[in-house]
Amino acid sequence: MPTFDLPNLSPDAKPEFTDARSCAAWLQTVPLVNAAVSHGLLLAQVEALNRFGLAPAERLRTLELLTEPAAFVQAEHAKKFAGKPVPLARAEQEAFGSVIAFWDALSQGYQRCLNAIAEGESELSGQAALACQRALWCTGQSMAVHFKAAQEIGGGDWRLLHRLYAMAENRRVHQEELADPVQRTRRTSCLQTYAGTLLVHLANESSEQSAKRLAVVAKWLGRWASKGGLGNEPPAGERAGNSPARCGPRLRVRTHARNAERRIRALSRARRDCEEDPVPSRAAAQGRDP
Repeated sequence: MPTFDLPNLSPDAKPEFTDARSCAAWLQTVPLVNAAVSHGLLLAQVEALNRFGLAPAERLRTLELLTEPAAFVQAEHAKKFAGKPVPLARAEQEAFGSVIAFWDALSQGYQRCLNAIAEGESELSGQAALACQRALWCTGQSMAVHFKAAQEIGGGDWRLLHRLYAMAENRRVHQEELADPVQRTRRTSCLQTYAGTLLVHLANESSEQSAKRLAVVAKWLGRWASKGGLGNEPPAGERAGNSPARCGPRLRVRTHARNAERRIRALSRARRDCEEDPVPSRAAAQGRDP
């Protein structure tokens, strides 16, 4: 039974590439430095690929080639509206819509892989963590774009984020370490990606932060997300009577996981690290990159 509701496959879909090899060759022809042109080209091809019948394993390999160029052109295209006064001008609103559409399309590609995994596709055995993390990443990036443009996030985005994490958790792959979708030498996981998105949401205050500052905050929180955890009980120190200020901040969220338990995020380890080495936290407060 399909897990995610996605665009129907169509015999009329004719992407410029139909496997990872042809995708790599096609990317060599895309003028990435010209974001205005390359953004439209990439978006059109990802949307066509989502409607094209492709073997699940080949689809996943192809999508993995697109994450880095997608992140680059998305960041460049977002400069057209990030930090601009609201309501956005017509051209800014159109640019915002196209960036959101791109993240949604890329996420849908990974969601199609997750549907295949849910249906028992043997070719994707062992790839649940990768597909879940990438879909979570796309969804989190879409939310970050809303913050940069001071736009409200819809309930559907939150439900998708929680549903993706629940799938990773139910398959017990939420803590499996993977290469970052853009900085391949860095490691990440579904848990870190999900928690990082929640933390950026908590830190967002459009009236106080510029788009540049928010981007820096998001980088730091992405690092600190690995120092927390999700559970059903408060931190041990808080249960013993200590205040949340001593145990670190916590966040309650409701997921779509089995029994819809309430989850508590504890950042006591991050707090301890900041006390032992205050340089990173001062750098974050001053808007400096990690």
